[in-house]
Amino acid sequence: MSFAGGFRVPDSGGARRAGLVSGRLAGALLSRGQGRN
Repeated sequence: MSFAGGFRVPDSGGARRAGLVSGRLAGALLSRGQGRN
């Protein structure tokens, strides 16, 4: 199970978690970037 293919897999709780986690990580990175800049 690859990360790229995992997001396309429907009926997968793992995919939802990955999406939520990636979203939180993206938000954290954005907030950090704004803080530095």
